[in-house]
Amino acid sequence: MKKRARMYDVLDFIVRYADENAGVTPSTRTIAAGLGLSQPRVQYLMTRLIAARFIEFVDREKYKVCDSEWEAPPYLPL
Repeated sequence: MKKRARMYDVLDFIVRYADENAGVTPSTRTIAAGLGLSQPRVQYLMTRLIAARFIEFVDREKYKVCDSEWEAPPYLPL
């Protein structure tokens, strides 16, 4: 069985976190704490996710998962 790359663990964490938090993506500190990794390791893995075009930065601190759209839950008044 092939071992899964850690960058996919980071991507899964980001997607789950955003789904549970109204589309807000987690900070590198939150990802590191959630996965038991160091912040520099998370930053490196996020760089790999960007290179692979799984995520992209919207501005300096905000990023999004490529090819995805978040929809507000029906109970959330917008």
